[in-house]
Amino acid sequence: MSRMKDWLMEHDEAFGESLNTNPKSLGEVLNYVHDQIQVVDDKYVRALWKEYTEGEPVGEWEDDDDEI
Repeated sequence: MSRMKDWLMEHDEAFGESLNTNPKSLGEVLNYVHDQIQVVDDKYVRALWKEYTEGEPVGEWEDDDDEI
């Protein structure tokens, strides 16, 4: 379980770093995260982006089907 937690923490960290680049879209954030992490869960990054842009925590990120 700790490997999964570490992996998600890497996503969180890369997502936060991507915000320092002043991204204009989810696509720019995903590109940055893909450059930083070998294996990326795009749905999780989309959920983080939605939470960041809308200001609300996303309940179940696995069911989030937003487009880029």
